[in-house]
Amino acid sequence: MALQYRKLHTESLLFKLAKNDGLPKRYSDIFNGSQYLGAFDKGLIKEDDIVLMLLVDGAQLFMSKQSDCWICIWVVFDHSPDVHYKKPYVLPAFTIPGPNAPQNMDSFIYQSLQHLAALQKDGLSL
Repeated sequence: MALQYRKLHTESLLFKLAKNDGLPKRYSDIFNGSQYLGAFDKGLIKEDDIVLMLLVDGAQLFMSKQSDCWICIWVVFDHSPDVHYKKPYVLPAFTIPGPNAPQNMDSFIYQSLQHLAALQKDGLSL
């Protein structure tokens, strides 16, 4: 039941749209947006898919030294908004040690996306 939020929220929105209630006036999360609903309607996002967001940010490790570390995380939006940013549900993707910012971030992101693609294709064996 933990990963059912997106499915239930989308069903509720589609029901309201069918009744001509229109999109909500206040956006509570990304699933209220027309881009998500359009992608869902076109079949780009299916009912059994999991919607993820990849975040990358740098952090200065020491106050007196110029040393950066770049951290990348996955956020699973299929969890409800009250938990999907909580520590147990935020998944580490990778870190890039300093002292300087990476010159080509795509080279690091590519490996993480390649791993995700393998999971999508082959699944996760238990």
